[in-house]
Amino acid sequence: MGFIRIFNKIIKWILITFVTLISTFFLLIVSMYLYSMGIITIKNETDYLVLWEWWWNKDSNGESIIDLAEVMPFEWDYFVRYSTSDNLEEIKKLNIETDIHEFSCHKIRMMFVRDSKVVFDEVWSWELHPYIYPKGAVYFKVKDLIVKKKEAKFRASKNKDGDLILEKIE
Repeated sequence: MGFIRIFNKIIKWILITFVTLISTFFLLIVSMYLYSMGIITIKNETDYLVLWEWWWNKDSNGESIIDLAEVMPFEWDYFVRYSTSDNLEEIKKLNIETDIHEFSCHKIRMMFVRDSKVVFDEVWSWELHPYIYPKGAVYFKVKDLIVKKKEAKFRASKNKDGDLILEKIE
């Protein structure tokens, strides 16, 4: 009896593992297909926080004022946003304790800094399809490399493609 009970547990474990692997593989294939078609996008934490804030506070025209000082759930002094087209030497002059490095292509990095240390960091990447940007993404329109916390107010609205555009309020 003990052998049969152990054998049944092993068979049950093998079946559960097999079904889990097959369903995970299926979901991965479906997700990759939907992503490649632009139907779903991979967002990062900043996108989710900003989209939630916009959705919760938007007016009848679909516009909202977003203050990142209130949205980001940690202490920070300023944020630095740069991409492959920015001069890396300007960023290195800021003396931020981080691993600033050259990007390959189609990447944007946003670092929230406090006391010269990065407290939150995200990288957006479009290397899978470098000429197809994600739909429904969040785009910051910022002229300056550095945006101080007290100046991090943005006018947010969606464009015709469903992207949330944040324009810095000067």
